[in-house]
Amino acid sequence: MKKLVLFALLLVFGPLQGQQWELAKEKSEISVYSRPLAGWEMKESRAEMYISANLEAVEAAIKRAEMRKKWMYETPLNENLEQVSDDEFYVYYQVDMPWPIENRDNVTHYKIHRLSATELRIDFRSCPKKKARQAGFIRIEEMRGHWYFKDMGRGKLFVRQQLVAHAGGSIPAWLAKKSVVEGPYKTMTKFRALLE
Repeated sequence: MKKLVLFALLLVFGPLQGQQWELAKEKSEISVYSRPLAGWEMKESRAEMYISANLEAVEAAIKRAEMRKKWMYETPLNENLEQVSDDEFYVYYQVDMPWPIENRDNVTHYKIHRLSATELRIDFRSCPKKKARQAGFIRIEEMRGHWYFKDMGRGKLFVRQQLVAHAGGSIPAWLAKKSVVEGPYKTMTKFRALLE
């Protein structure tokens, strides 16, 4: 009965959350999808791939600042801000934007959820008031998403990154599209190269 009620709620309220995903790019065994999401100026993105790695390695790649800098898209500065516990931490990073667009920065809260022996989910969201604003940067006020990893066996992991954001300030349409599609694609490309 509970499953039936949940299914009915999803049918009724699901469309309010976001439209169907559309494939925006598929290259080098990486798929990037996007969709409009009510209340958000930029589309939500979802990128998926398979890599040869294990859960411990991907967790370290997200926790460690020196590793994040190698795979995060256009982030010349990337640092750990506060460690709450082994599974919860805050990071600060700056994002290079093409001239004449102003550069952005973001404070992000990460929370690790160990769903099972073979599944790991890492939720993240912006916490703009956690660090004083920096001169020359527009703070990303709203951003949320997650990483999801599933050990498929034989050294293979399924990887998904999903996120949506308000970039703040004025962003041209061409740059918004690039951020939603090329940003996740390049992030996944660098993430795979780092781990494999």
